[in-house]
Amino acid sequence: MPNNKSFNHEQAMRAAITMAKQQPNAPFAAVLMDNRTGKMVARGANRSKENPAWHGEMDVINRHSAASIKPQWEHLTLYTTAEPCPMCMAAIAWAGIAQVVYGTDVPTLQQQGWKQMQLRASDVIAGASFRQITLIGGILQKDCDRLFALAQQTRAQKPAPATTNSDDDDDF
Repeated sequence: MPNNKSFNHEQAMRAAITMAKQQPNAPFAAVLMDNRTGKMVARGANRSKENPAWHGEMDVINRHSAASIKPQWEHLTLYTTAEPCPMCMAAIAWAGIAQVVYGTDVPTLQQQGWKQMQLRASDVIAGASFRQITLIGGILQKDCDRLFALAQQTRAQKPAPATTNSDDDDDF
């Protein structure tokens, strides 16, 4: 559990939102906080244009792995602007991150027009019986919801490319 004297869920989510605002068309971003010190140890954002597996959560995990000699995942909380997809939630479980906090949930993303899988983060956690992961949703949800709604509006206003490929929508 986080050391609430050093940081709280809203403070950490604001850091993820700040990262997300740097990518207004795909505002999926994440930060990792050390529960012992209250310090941010890594941040990441959706980089799926470079690699389809680089969602915000995957980026923050990779950045922390690269920067740490021996990451102590069990002492970290991952904050993300949106509920992790099945791929990201599985990576979080394999890493051993003890807690995940998100803003916008999958049903809201789907209502806004984002492509999302029907498998919720809680379903992935239930299937990862080898880990105990605390999942907390809805932190600064209205702020996160606005980011995703604005992104969808911006994307809808973009002119269609000369050739269309439905896989290039970046709905991660």
